[in-house]
Amino acid sequence: MKNCLIFLTLFLMAASAAQAMNVGGAHADFDFSCADCHHQDEPEKAPSMKDCLACHGTYEELAELTKPEGEPDPTDPDTFANPHHSHMGPVPCMECHKTHQKSVLICEDCHNFDMQPK
Repeated sequence: MKNCLIFLTLFLMAASAAQAMNVGGAHADFDFSCADCHHQDEPEKAPSMKDCLACHGTYEELAELTKPEGEPDPTDPDTFANPHHSHMGPVPCMECHKTHQKSVLICEDCHNFDMQPK
C-alpha cells in the first residue's frame, strides 16, 4: 500500500508539472516558451500587465481594436460595450485572460454582454 501511495504521489506531481509547463491559449499557436511572457522557464507568478502590453500594444490601442462596430444604440448595451474601455479603467490583463485556463469576462460579474474573451 505504501508503494502504491508513493507511486500515485509521484505520478500526480509529474502530471501537474507537465501541465504547468504547457503554454496555452493563443500563445501556443506561436510556439512560445514560458520565458517569453514570464521571463523565466519555471514561472512562479503571472506576467505583469506591463509584460502583456509590451507585445499587445497600449491599453488605448487595445480599446481601439476591441471597440464595437457601427453606431451605438442606447437600448442595446452590446453596441457600446468595450472590455478595454470601460468605467473600470485599465483592468489588469490576467483578470480576464487566463492563458492556462478558460478566459473570463469580468464585465459579466455585473453586466450581460455578448462577448467572448480570447
